[in-house]
Amino acid sequence: MKTRKGSLTGVAERISPPPSEKGRSKSQGRDVVTMTIRFSREAWREVHDMAMSDDVSINTLVLNALNREREARGLAPLKPVPTGVKQ
Repeated sequence: MKTRKGSLTGVAERISPPPSEKGRSKSQGRDVVTMTIRFSREAWREVHDMAMSDDVSINTLVLNALNREREARGLAPLKPVPTGVKQ
């Protein structure tokens, strides 16, 4: 393909910084990674009600459930996110 004088062809390759060696994700190297879990409206309501009745966040409720599963498999529990950590 013939490029014209003043064409923007290839500009992105020339001005884009090279990819990081570590392949950083959207977490940008932070110790906290945010993720999305999809629930049906009915399932979300049940999980929300459970968290409210236990006076915990849905995040804590899910982490506790994961830790019970890990314990059943003989694995160490996952550490909770420290309070006050900016996500």
